[in-house]
Amino acid sequence: MAFSTGGSEALRVDSSQNVGIGTTSPSAVLHVVSDSTSVDALYLESTEASSSAAPVMSFKRNSGSPADADYLGQIKFKGENDADQDVVYAKVTGKAGDVSDGSEDGIIEFANRKAGSNAITARLTSTALNVLNGTDLIVDDGTRSLTYDVSAGELNHAGATFYINKTNGVDVSIGNDDFYVDMSTSKVGIGTTSPTKTFSVIKEVSDDWIGI
Repeated sequence: MAFSTGGSEALRVDSSQNVGIGTTSPSAVLHVVSDSTSVDALYLESTEASSSAAPVMSFKRNSGSPADADYLGQIKFKGENDADQDVVYAKVTGKAGDVSDGSEDGIIEFANRKAGSNAITARLTSTALNVLNGTDLIVDDGTRSLTYDVSAGELNHAGATFYINKTNGVDVSIGNDDFYVDMSTSKVGIGTTSPTKTFSVIKEVSDDWIGI
């Protein structure tokens, strides 16, 4: 069944009850095709005047047996490669982390195409941001950058001076407390987590304490 305006087909419902707008061969429940880069293929607008969230697009997994790690919805970003094949280049997925009544948790996952395969590159839970599958973490404010290189296991800094500055009383520890900064006293310890001097070195072996 097709609907036309001005002598051109505008909408089609095929035998599988798929609806096509701008296409005579819909391949999904709703398939919208547009050849314009200046007109949105989908436009949602709200005229509600309060500060409430609007317009809203909802994804719901209506499961009879909800379980932890259930997929709730997914947005895929597709394109073609140079062999004219459809490829999913990126995905954003919502998941249920915990479906227990009163302690529900949600998860957002980001996936990218990496060297020809899809890989989850980041997972945002209710408690942490996890960078996964060999993806480096880069923080850059335009004048300085901090990069954790996963493959090399290195934390690299470029640009302006990098400061470790904790004003909330949280101490800094490197290694197995091999290098320790007590932020409450501004004292530094090597081999101790309780430096009593501005710079304290504690060793219990016969090696030289400090080599120059």
